[in-house]
Amino acid sequence: MSDATKKKLKITKVPLPDFFIALVLPDAHAHRQPSQGEVDELRDRTTEFWTTQLKETSFPKKFKKLNLKIERTQFGTVNEEQADIEVARDLDPRFNMYVEFSGVVHFASRGSGVPSGNEAFAEMTASDSLEYLVGFVRGMESDCLFANATEVCARRLVIDPMAEGGNVRAPTFFFAFATEPWDDETPKGPPTDEDVEVFRQKTHDHIDKNLKIAYPNSYEGSEMKVLVHEADSSKPDERFDVYIENDFKASFSSDPPTEAELFNVIMKCGASDCTEYLQSMQKIKKSRFEDVTTVTVQIVGLEMPEVEDMEPAPEQQSESPEGDPPEDDKEHAIERQVPIFLAVCTNTDPPNPEEVEVFDELMVRYFYTVVQKEYPDIVKNLSLKKLYTKFDQGIPEPRFNMCSEWNAIITFKPESEPPDEKELNILIVECNMSTILAYVRKLEPVPFKSTTEVTMRRHSQKPGPDDPIMDARFEAAIKLPATPELLEPPEDEDEKERERLEAEKEKQRLIAEKEREEREAEERKKAEDAQREAEAKRKAEESRKAAEAEAKRKADEERKQREAEERAAAKEEARRLAEEEAKAIAEEEAKKKAREERLKKAAAAKTALLKAEAKRKEKKEKKKKKEIPPPVDDGYESPDENLPRVKTSDVFVALKLDHAETEPNEEEMETLRSNTEAYFAERLKNKYPNTFASLKCQVGVMKWNEGYPRPEFNFYVEWDITAKFRDSADPSSPMKTVAGTKQRNVFKDEAGGGDTPTSYELMRSLVVGANIIQYLTESVRVIGGPFEHGTAVYIKQRESS
Repeated sequence: MSDATKKKLKITKVPLPDFFIALVLPDAHAHRQPSQGEVDELRDRTTEFWTTQLKETSFPKKFKKLNLKIERTQFGTVNEEQADIEVARDLDPRFNMYVEFSGVVHFASRGSGVPSGNEAFAEMTASDSLEYLVGFVRGMESDCLFANATEVCARRLVIDPMAEGGNVRAPTFFFAFATEPWDDETPKGPPTDEDVEVFRQKTHDHIDKNLKIAYPNSYEGSEMKVLVHEADSSKPDERFDVYIENDFKASFSSDPPTEAELFNVIMKCGASDCTEYLQSMQKIKKSRFEDVTTVTVQIVGLEMPEVEDMEPAPEQQSESPEGDPPEDDKEHAIERQVPIFLAVCTNTDPPNPEEVEVFDELMVRYFYTVVQKEYPDIVKNLSLKKLYTKFDQGIPEPRFNMCSEWNAIITFKPESEPPDEKELNILIVECNMSTILAYVRKLEPVPFKSTTEVTMRRHSQKPGPDDPIMDARFEAAIKLPATPELLEPPEDEDEKERERLEAEKEKQRLIAEKEREEREAEERKKAEDAQREAEAKRKAEESRKAAEAEAKRKADEERKQREAEERAAAKEEARRLAEEEAKAIAEEEAKKKAREERLKKAAAAKTALLKAEAKRKEKKEKKKKKEIPPPVDDGYESPDENLPRVKTSDVFVALKLDHAETEPNEEEMETLRSNTEAYFAERLKNKYPNTFASLKCQVGVMKWNEGYPRPEFNFYVEWDITAKFRDSADPSSPMKTVAGTKQRNVFKDEAGGGDTPTSYELMRSLVVGANIIQYLTESVRVIGGPFEHGTAVYIKQRESS
């Protein structure tokens, strides 16, 4: 970059909110205060770690430099009396190294502006706290005090209630699945990378949906990564055969939740939403997820170490031969009472009363061990008086589904100087929650095996509207505290006396209970005798009614059987009649079909005969044509001028017969010919009233279903017509014959014209102006048969070639 560019590039310095880093240094290494050089090295390594985060991940284009300054340090556990640092009260007392920082982030002022200090700090605390602890703090020189740190925590000092949101990284957590193949089939192989990716998508979608419900106004988005996936590794115990370790980061616009609250939403996959979530996993077909039956969701850092079996309780030290404690001990024993509250978060349903008793017994042994180790010379005994146990109350946070409170009665030896109740309360409250959690998870009852968190807090840590809000926590731990063997508290003589009195009282109660039971048994016997007598009467009455009902039932059955037989006989008769009727119908149909077949064959023979006759006539006409030459008109009068003109004409009728499946038979054709002859005779009579004498009509050519002369017509017939005329109106005058056939004919018109038509005029008189509707209705449809549904007719004169 040139000098000119450097001068033009403006750098903006953004102050970070004041924050602190707290460390847990083991007791073996907390014997000295760290030197200034060690504190400076911690600052430098912290700067290096967060510089990498801001430069490579959060703001790669804008980030330039990070400067951190140490404002204050404090070594040793901070309690309320000596805490002059505002946030120290919120820290677990095990944090014994405190360093307060201020800082400035340098950003390039270009583009859409620079991030705010809150945004930068949110990105810093959303980074991998475990990597910081292991790689940067414990990576110092071995002689450095901080190289032995086991836990780290970073938070801001003062939080503005109107602070902006940021990113929250959940503690590294794992899903463990138990699978069982259906129908004892061979177990499926380990999940493939593709199966794990589908698991990640479905799980992320499920968590994303719950976050939108939990934080509808501030949730912006999230990212989930799979870090490790294993099969058949029996993690966290032998029940589970699929183990997947995950990293989850969510972004909020304001008021972000704590890491614990974020994990509480994630944990719903294995708690309240378990059934719905398992069903979504079972949809990953052809993978081991298809056989999932159980799921657990836990924080990786909360995997508990093995705990040793506890030794039996020590013997009572001073007892009289009768077993009662000395009178001096009773008179001078000193008691202190301390309230104890403990809330438990499990991934299953809350425990039953018997399982709660096991939990209470563990608490007695644990707190006795704590007090005994702190005051070994003066503690005599400890007992817990149960005040209450509640389930599904969400105290102190919604994720906790069980809470208990006891009144711890601590007995000290006579003539000792026991601590006051305030000191004992601090001792109880400062108990290591991870150690308690380890012992709880070691219990046999299933609800406690799946415990994920315990706390002594009575109230939520989430700030109210007027309280400072908390950032996402930057915390990590690499080593959990050991779980030393617990001591058994000695027997309390007063407790034994109370138990003896309670046993005596219980004995008296049992005697009274027995007497009461005997009285009740006698009363029950009398009542049972009366009941048996009434029952005998009732059974006798029921037997009588049953006998009557049985007789009625048999009568009904006989009646129904008779009716059924009658119905069957009637049905059989009806079947027989139906068969006879069907047989008669079939015989009639066969006769009808045979008759139609005969008619069809006769019509076919007639048609063939007519065609042969037509061909014979045609040959005859052709032969006659050759013998008689046509007249020659040379423009001069001929001596034979009075001979009739010769014209060859055809008259045909075409019909469209709907629903006609067979061609007309011989009888139907004869009726059609007769009706046509009458129709044409009536026309000639009207045309030539003085000279018309008679008309003869014969079938020439007939065609059936040939679409001739046009496709819509299925019946065609040509007529040979011969008409006779007189020379005048005198009936005695000789008649002349005029014929119009398919053949070429020559006629001699002896009248020399007049009212006697020529052959051509005859054809024109029959065709031109014919009333075809009248012909169709009065001459065709009346025939019936195939002619009954005639819908179209075509009458035409055609000249033959």
